[in-house]
Amino acid sequence: MRSFCLALAVLAAGVAASDTSSVSSSRASFVVTLRGTIKQSADFKRQTTQGECAYVYSGRWDNKLTLRSRKATRLIVTTRSGRLAFSPARISAVTGKQTTRGAGVAKAPGCETVVSDCFQQPETFRGGRAAIVSGRQGALSLGRLRHRQLRPPCGTGESLGGERADLDLASARLGAPSLFGPRRRVVVSGSYESEEDLGPPQAESGTLETRVSWSLDFTRLTP
Repeated sequence: MRSFCLALAVLAAGVAASDTSSVSSSRASFVVTLRGTIKQSADFKRQTTQGECAYVYSGRWDNKLTLRSRKATRLIVTTRSGRLAFSPARISAVTGKQTTRGAGVAKAPGCETVVSDCFQQPETFRGGRAAIVSGRQGALSLGRLRHRQLRPPCGTGESLGGERADLDLASARLGAPSLFGPRRRVVVSGSYESEEDLGPPQAESGTLETRVSWSLDFTRLTP
């Protein structure tokens, strides 16, 4: 792992109350919407032999999933020992688009150069969902996106890397005083980035980049 960055942010429409302040309510209804992007990109070289040709294949692929709530999810949020509990504990009606692109060229001395391209048509989806949980005080995380995941890219190198990209890689901070404070609307976001070195046996050399970001928009309903 060459580099690792975990970014946590809590944004509010105005100045949010301090997480150490008192909470005026321990139970409230919210409508919540989700937006997110999951992306992996690989740049690599592999050796392959065809007959008497010792090819070196140089390839790259990009796999991207963008998602959003088709409609808001209504949640009841309560506080328990400073932790947040959600009912139902999931974000539903998630829709989005998945795009995969890739290309590569295989060269060997005295042999024909072979070029391959992979430009798949964007694929739309709906009906996805993701769990939402506050595993510890002041923390918020999402589970893997159900009913949809990054598909393997076509062509050579579809199994590169050891990390699977999904929403659960990125976590965020959210305390009960922020959510139950004076502001009705709070936006919570999490992001994750990593770069993994690739080597034998998967590839001779290369890198795999993973980027995950999401945001949840909470709007408290008037009792």
